[in-house]
Amino acid sequence: MPVQFLPQVRQRCAEQAVEHNSTTVPAGAPAPNYPRLADSRDSCAYVSIRARSGRWLADEVGGGGALEGRLRARSGSIDGPWEMMWLCWNAGTGTYYLAAQRNYHDTLLNVAAEMGSSGSEQGVLRARTDPSMPINTWELFHIGSHDGWTTFRQWEGPYVASEEDWTGSDQFTLRARTTAALGTWEQFAVYIVGRRT
Repeated sequence: MPVQFLPQVRQRCAEQAVEHNSTTVPAGAPAPNYPRLADSRDSCAYVSIRARSGRWLADEVGGGGALEGRLRARSGSIDGPWEMMWLCWNAGTGTYYLAAQRNYHDTLLNVAAEMGSSGSEQGVLRARTDPSMPINTWELFHIGSHDGWTTFRQWEGPYVASEEDWTGSDQFTLRARTTAALGTWEQFAVYIVGRRT
């Protein structure tokens, strides 16, 4: 079984040696691309993230339009690189950023919360930022714990939630939008597969 990412994420990113788990990464899969570190002191862990509902987060590859690159908690299993990402500790800010890839050889894209959008698109998490660009606040998250589960809070304040009651291709979209009481939609488990320091 993979190791659950506990609130001591920074220490685990930097110190814990984690064995490759062939049941999590498809057999024969090439080594993943490494993220471009925002700071030479940063460290990263290769992870899979599961919502409390039991579904794995996935980067919507080839979704097109507003769906392209959107993060959704919609996968019943880990079938490819779109369910894997890098979670990196940003030493300069004391926060974290995520980098996702479209397939095993594609360039990584940093995940941003669309805080400048309006309506239901506001706060949507999307893999879309060129990692050669400086990290900005839309790509930074605080990690915490609630009822024994991991929480993600966007730099500007709102917690990330899986939109469980949305329908169709929008269902399970991740959004940084919760500012009041936390519930199961804001709870996640993060599993380490490997690391880079």
